[in-house]
Amino acid sequence: MATSYRSGVGMLLYLLKHSRIDLGNPVGELTKVLKTPTMLAYKEMLRTIKLVLDTATMELKLVPTLPNANLNGDFLEPVTVIGLMTRTTESPLWLSFYS
Repeated sequence: MATSYRSGVGMLLYLLKHSRIDLGNPVGELTKVLKTPTMLAYKEMLRTIKLVLDTATMELKLVPTLPNANLNGDFLEPVTVIGLMTRTTESPLWLSFYS
């Protein structure tokens, strides 16, 4: 079971890196138990793979957001935050870039 678990998580990591940024949280949780996966972790991995297969035809819609948001509270040296909001299902995903 441990070998197939690592193989499945590796596949999900590949998808995360190359095309499915929405898998960040579930794959992050799955990688925490790579050494000693439990049956619950194995079931969650299968559930995540099923999610990938069920949502294979969906596409990410990137929506530009407002730049120059001062989020650090320091008005003497403002930080520019540029981000993208994307939605795959009902939950939005925020990607931000600081400059």
